[in-house]
Amino acid sequence: MSAEEHENWERLSMDPDPQDDLGYESSEWDVLSVETNGRNQRLFLPADEEDLREDAFIVADSSALCDVADCR
Repeated sequence: MSAEEHENWERLSMDPDPQDDLGYESSEWDVLSVETNGRNQRLFLPADEEDLREDAFIVADSSALCDVADCR
């Protein structure tokens, strides 16, 4: 890392704004509970159909999920 890059890194906020500082775009997602072969899973689907056409979805076993306030 160059000295200039290091300076830029040091200037970043300790709590950056996801959209303004990091360029993230927020989106709405629907969560569905699904039971398959006795396994409880969650299916996360974007509310925007165009995102779904772009293969934006998540299938996760319920044991992989936690409330961020409780995860450590």
